[in-house]
Amino acid sequence: MSDIRQKLENILTPNLGIGVGRKEEQPDLYELLAHERHADKVILYASAFGALGSVLIHSVLVPRSSVDVSAVSDFTGWSGNPFEGPGCGLVYGGGEGPRVEYGSGALRDSGMLVDARRIVFGRSFEALRDGANYYELAQELTLAHGLHWLEERSAWCRLDDRGDVEDVAKVEVEESSGTELRTTIVTVDRKLMNLHMAATDTCLFQMFDVDVRHDKFHMFDGGVEQVFTDRRSELVLKYRIDDHHASYFRGGQILRPPLDAHGLGDALYAAQNAPQQYASFITQDFKNGEVVDVSCDPTSLASYFEPDSALPFQTSPVFFRPEVLDKYKADPDKYRIDSRTITCRNSWHLKTYDFNEAGQVHTMITYLGNLPYEEQLYWKSFNERPKSPISKRSFQTDFQGTFASDRDPLDELKAKLGNMATHREPWFTLREPRLVEQLHYPLTRANKGWNEVIVNLAKCVTEGLEKRFIEAAARSRGSDGQPTWGSIKWLDELLRRMEVDDDRVREICEPLFELQRLRSKLAGTHATGSDAAEIRKVLLKEYKTPLGHIKALTAQLLHSLVGISELLEALDH
Repeated sequence: MSDIRQKLENILTPNLGIGVGRKEEQPDLYELLAHERHADKVILYASAFGALGSVLIHSVLVPRSSVDVSAVSDFTGWSGNPFEGPGCGLVYGGGEGPRVEYGSGALRDSGMLVDARRIVFGRSFEALRDGANYYELAQELTLAHGLHWLEERSAWCRLDDRGDVEDVAKVEVEESSGTELRTTIVTVDRKLMNLHMAATDTCLFQMFDVDVRHDKFHMFDGGVEQVFTDRRSELVLKYRIDDHHASYFRGGQILRPPLDAHGLGDALYAAQNAPQQYASFITQDFKNGEVVDVSCDPTSLASYFEPDSALPFQTSPVFFRPEVLDKYKADPDKYRIDSRTITCRNSWHLKTYDFNEAGQVHTMITYLGNLPYEEQLYWKSFNERPKSPISKRSFQTDFQGTFASDRDPLDELKAKLGNMATHREPWFTLREPRLVEQLHYPLTRANKGWNEVIVNLAKCVTEGLEKRFIEAAARSRGSDGQPTWGSIKWLDELLRRMEVDDDRVREICEPLFELQRLRSKLAGTHATGSDAAEIRKVLLKEYKTPLGHIKALTAQLLHSLVGISELLEALDH
């Protein structure tokens, strides 16, 4: 149960909260209103209906200059709720003929609420959501602050500076069995609201209407309506306490941002330009011929244009255990790993990285300084001394400024898959396009990572072969193959019916058969410990590492796809 819902329940439940035995005085309402003045989440709309009372809270923006605590009727004479708003249509009467008019849905025609702006709207549509109520946030909030509604979170969200989805404004609807209490709550982040109020020179006017009663309550027949004003808290309300332990409280309070536009601007500017923290890393300082701890602070590094400086070069390489990439591989929605770069959405970008013959991931010390400090600390936890030099590819592209002489088979395979998907080859369909981005080399000897690459390769390559098209093409050339054959077997049959040389057919089909075999034996439901162990033993004897095996396999698969494209190009689409 949320904290706000608990406070609403306290108001309407006889044996809960601080008002037990004196609910008609509504101390739990005062507690809720006081909480709103400093809470991290601010109520934009709340309603609660129970057997012994109801609560309505509705917040709107009002110009700061219009607030006058002495104008009691502004605080207590409001009307309306989020389900009332602008309207346009036919009107008639009043001494005028039929006409169409637009109504702005103003909360009042005088005083503070004339220029009030609604920020939450309640709506319903019988053709949507079974006619149930739903809520919309004003576009002046959603557009200005980059908020997007996510149904699964029941919230308006955005990405924070770490690249994570954060709930900024949230809708909570709950009905409790047993308490007969139904609540609807719409809240917004206080910091965002403070920013918006400061920028628009407005305040939040939080209106409320609360009644509590006992189980035999019939009507108010005692007590006198009174007015209470708390100028310090800018709270004004009228209330009536019945002789039979029932009451109503109706009014509003003003919530202001702690700083005006200039004050908040100064604070945000100071925070943005505060000194940044930098971690130090075990670094290959090739300028001074040593491996030492070096800070990634730009002031601790020298460029090639500072030959007299004793500081390490900005391009000094730093090495890491290959597991440093696991976090990024495990969350492809948040992180994008390309062959040489890593990007965290809405946050940071590592300009270049690579891996050497020892399987170590490496980058330049200067690029680590561009990461947030907590991300630097994450990389630092995997930092180690170099076990072999940087990769040949990195040396050529990052230091010599030339193209890499060695072609990367996985990069080329991914490009080929993308090209085939774009051209919609009739014999191939890329089932999961986003999975191509998740194809990465296994840099450790761990079976899990090795298996995952094999499975993903199979999903991208062999599962893409269109059995129906390939079988139809083979049968049209006289094949009487079996319907139980898989797509690769039918491809083999088609190529032979096309009178392709036997050696060429084997070159094309055997890598595909091998990929399926490995998927089944190493990562599939039929995999057994002894079989899998023997297969891995044979592969490691030939290729030395999982990385070496996947490089060879992707090169063979690329050759297969290129060959299929060339041979089937002449087939009718």
